[in-house]
Amino acid sequence: MVQINKNCEIGEKVLIGKGTYVNRGAVIACGEIGKYCSIGYYAIIGGHEHPINERYTSPHYYKKVTNYNDLNNPPIIGDDVWIGAHAIIKQGVVIGKGVIVGAGAVVTHNVEPYHIVAGIPAKKIGQRVIIDEK
Repeated sequence: MVQINKNCEIGEKVLIGKGTYVNRGAVIACGEIGKYCSIGYYAIIGGHEHPINERYTSPHYYKKVTNYNDLNNPPIIGDDVWIGAHAIIKQGVVIGKGVIVGAGAVVTHNVEPYHIVAGIPAKKIGQRVIIDEK
């Protein structure tokens, strides 16, 4: 079962794995979310990019010029990933299994499995050690 709380926005082409929990106010514009993930309050995943070299930044204008909101490069998030509140995951980023993304982080590059990342832009600050319970 997937649990999506109030005031979330989920795009049309989003895949979410079983056991994933999406907290209040999160925005998942596009991408694939693995199984058993926790998405924090007001996190943004796959948010649209805006042109920085155009004269006008209004979507009304630049949508006519170029398709900057192209969703052909969605983020991919592995299983058992924890994404902190207010974190931003940019388009095209691949986040490996077991990653922890700190609150408020801006993830602009791929993250290897079981890394802990935080900051703007997000950088590795640690590594998860997984203990097998038998």
